Amino acid sequence: MIHSRRRRAFTLVELLVVIAIIGVLVALLLPAVQAAREAARRSQCQNHLKQWGLASLNYEGSQKALPTSGWGWHWMGDPDQGAGKNQPGSWVYSLLPYIEQAGITTIAKGMTGVDKRKALTQLAETPLTVMNCPSRRQSILYPYFYTSDTYKNIYTPKMAVRGDYAACMSANYDPNVYKLDGLGEPATISVGMTTFRWDREEYAVDKSGQYTIRKFDGAIHFRTPVELNQIPDGTSQTYLIGEKNLDPNNYENGQASYDDQSYWVGHDRDICLSAYLNPIPDTINVDGTFRFGSSHPAGFHMVFCDGSVHSLNYEIDIAVHRALGSCEGGEAVALP
Repeated sequence: MIHSRRRRAFTLVELLVVIAIIGVLVALLLPAVQAAREAARRSQCQNHLKQWGLASLNYEGSQKALPTSGWGWHWMGDPDQGAGKNQPGSWVYSLLPYIEQAGITTIAKGMTGVDKRKALTQLAETPLTVMNCPSRRQSILYPYFYTSDTYKNIYTPKMAVRGDYAACMSANYDPNVYKLDGLGEPATISVGMTTFRWDREEYAVDKSGQYTIRKFDGAIHFRTPVELNQIPDGTSQTYLIGEKNLDPNNYENGQASYDDQSYWVGHDRDICLSAYLNPIPDTINVDGTFRFGSSHPAGFHMVFCDGSVHSLNYEIDIAVHRALGSCEGGEAVALP
């Protein structure tokens, strides 16, 4: 006798129930997965800052002072100008040999005239992975919208790299009251090394036109190297480099005034910030000029002058924040 077997299949209701259960499980697991990814990105960001901290200390061991932030944004790093006050480029450029990227400092080395200017323009289009937070954006080229060709030693690039880290230049500079502009920048390397009035550039000008405050009391700032013995507040109590704030709308367009230059040019709000203003998380349509902050929801990272990296809360007391931003304020503070 032959018996027929009937194959049992899922009913539509059973299928819908299974799909619903899978959907619930995915909804429950997705936040955990996203949190794990953010934790990994945050750890990588901390590692980037750790590398900059160690590079700065190695630089100090060799040069007997921390790097400067250069001569101003009109100047690109120059491979023939060595280190210290005669280097017009950024602190990023000065630290290249100490993060195993000395090869970049050979770009345009020994060249002169137009050839050197063209070669250094290419430097603006040379990315460095450790200058970007993986939670924010990739280390790639972004549009360059500054069209005025006013640079001293490069041509205006068509694309440029963007950085997510900045040095702490000050704890007393309030951009709402003062402006950075003094006498401008020297027109040539020779003028910058001989006759230019650098002393006037060390002070901020208020709305009345008066030079009223010394705007640089941080660890890395405009042209003048800071020695570790010039940090009486203590290297473990003083900011060195940290994450900068940025409007998410401007992550990739290069249109923010504090994110419109490459990180190879000298002293500028792109790579040097003040601890005078409170840090804030990246927020749509909120201007973060001269503010520390980050795209991490839990807080922002800072590397201190002793090379240690700390994760700080956005609600950090403003007095503590300013005290940590100054090399010689004389404040005794406890890390939050």
